[in-house]
Amino acid sequence: MTPIACRLPMSLALCLCLAPAVRAAEQCFQHKNDTTNALMILDLPDGDGDVLGVETGEINDVKEGYATSWDSTITGKRKGNQLDVKVEISIEGDKQVEKQAWHIEDGAVITDRNRYEPTDCQAAESGSFDNVPEHASEDISRGHCEAAEDVIFTCELDNNAVVSICAAPDRSTLAYRYGPPMMEPELTYPKDPVGSTKHFMIHTIGYAGGYNTGLGFKTGAYTYVVNERMISRGPSVAEKDMDGGVTLYEGKKIKFEAHCLGLDETSKGLNDLMDTIKQVPFFNEDGLVE
Repeated sequence: MTPIACRLPMSLALCLCLAPAVRAAEQCFQHKNDTTNALMILDLPDGDGDVLGVETGEINDVKEGYATSWDSTITGKRKGNQLDVKVEISIEGDKQVEKQAWHIEDGAVITDRNRYEPTDCQAAESGSFDNVPEHASEDISRGHCEAAEDVIFTCELDNNAVVSICAAPDRSTLAYRYGPPMMEPELTYPKDPVGSTKHFMIHTIGYAGGYNTGLGFKTGAYTYVVNERMISRGPSVAEKDMDGGVTLYEGKKIKFEAHCLGLDETSKGLNDLMDTIKQVPFFNEDGLVE
């Protein structure tokens, strides 16, 4: 499994738009353990025939401190209890196509990797993929920050996720949160708010009329970096160009990168943390440094 900062969210409602109209043959199957939750919806004939379906899945490994998700479209044929399928998987901004041989055993679908048990479609949809926090119902501009927190940084990313940096008003706590908009974050770091500011580092590179500030933290071999950049359009122009995003490194290699669609003007900005977080020159324009 591949660690990632960020999720590729796809709500069940969006998944269903890829499937045909609901028919009696539509069935749901679920694979779930301590770190993985996946729901598969198959238009599965009783006998031989065409198979069509979709799948959404997520990994949230709290112990290792990472999360990822995927969605798939499934096409193929059923012959007896054998399913010969083509699976088109979207994960971490990448698309993969695999041909797999599945089979049906005691009502469950056995894939190349996991066993998917039959489940009630309506219960699986409402119980697994619609976890809306209270603070999201009124003010989506706060991203994943709670009402009692200051929004230091938040933006919607080009992979349909939201990344937020949230702090206590006295800066005694700091949290990185990532996940789909209007839903509970998939990844919160660190889990324990006590002493949380010590887990982060910050650095800024100054430009003529601008800056590039990065807030980072490490977990194992992985480094997460949230960037905020401001570039002046020139001395005669008052407006500034702002952008940002989040990058996940394994060692010094980029594993994942997503860009903000726009920075929320209500955010205080990463530079607000300069007096709170330890300043470490951990990156330059080429990437991470020792």
